[in-house]
Amino acid sequence: MSSYRTLSIVFVGICLLATSALTLADTSTPVRGADGNAVLTVLPGANVTVTASGEATVNLGTVTALGAGNATGSVTLRNDTGKPQLIGAVQASCGCTTPEISPDADQPPFTLPPGGQFVLKSTVNLLNLMQGPIEKSVWVYGGVQNDPLATIRLTGTLTGFADFSPMAVDFGKVRDQSAHSEDVSVHVDPALAALAPTLTLVSSDPEILVSPVPDEPKPATVAQPLLAHFRVSLATDIPIGLFSATLSIAVPPGHPELANALSSLTLQVYGEVLGNISAQPAVIGYGAIDQGQEAERSATIYGDTPGVLDGIKATADGSYIAVATKPVPAQGKRPASVLVTCRLLKTAPPGALVNKVTVTDKAGERIVLPLYVFVAPKTRV
Repeated sequence: MSSYRTLSIVFVGICLLATSALTLADTSTPVRGADGNAVLTVLPGANVTVTASGEATVNLGTVTALGAGNATGSVTLRNDTGKPQLIGAVQASCGCTTPEISPDADQPPFTLPPGGQFVLKSTVNLLNLMQGPIEKSVWVYGGVQNDPLATIRLTGTLTGFADFSPMAVDFGKVRDQSAHSEDVSVHVDPALAALAPTLTLVSSDPEILVSPVPDEPKPATVAQPLLAHFRVSLATDIPIGLFSATLSIAVPPGHPELANALSSLTLQVYGEVLGNISAQPAVIGYGAIDQGQEAERSATIYGDTPGVLDGIKATADGSYIAVATKPVPAQGKRPASVLVTCRLLKTAPPGALVNKVTVTDKAGERIVLPLYVFVAPKTRV
């Protein structure tokens, strides 16, 4: 089911971009001699801007993850101290950047004689980066990885190779699902179009449907990107309530290396399906329950028209939730309803459990109620 409708618990892993405990901040100032100059001199070169003694910025330009999937920049460093200098190591600010000294030169650790120089090449892996500004750093160290001998910054812009129009699809409130659809256009960079001449758009929710429009897109040229059109619609049996889905471009066959880059190119679809029944609350939460204990939670189902609550049925996924329904007659200003009771069984396994309860009326309309519980494991003595 969709993430919005089911409010699924998403455990987000935090990526710690640290190459070692010795990684320094991007503002590290190179070691300087008594004359105020850095130990290593960065020589001017193509796309290289010397910003201070021992510091330079390499402009990678505007790049795309297609093709080689990386961008490289090189600088030449020279020992102008008049005495031998130990080159102990080179280090990047993150794992997506690989610095290396030219293969025909000595490799760290080595001693650079007075006037000696070497080429430092840095390669940035673009496949795991989000589109936008690129800002990476590389440091050259001496015998002790404390303050660097030189600081090289890599800058540029990573462009996306597909754009959606519109940028999001809002269905609003929908009662007749079959009567609603929205059109989406995708402009694709010619380099991607060469890999995927027939573009495929996929939905994260099987009840949010995507189909190409009847007219076939024309092949892209260098001057004219590929323009593909799709129609987004709702399945006729989509449950009542809020829904959302993520549309993404399918990875071209034979090019798994593009999976990460394509994963950042998404389009959000959302809205709400209205029906003749509704539920309060819309989510069933237990909180923390000790393993081996039973617990009950309930939701109340209301009907918009007379008789719609007759024959209401409720089921739960999984074997550790028992569901029962009980009609509640109208009383005063309170309308008639159906009470859906969900009992957590003693057999529920420990851990965070995500389930759902589906309520169906006699006309086949459904409401899906997300159910969450954390079963605390028994403490061993």
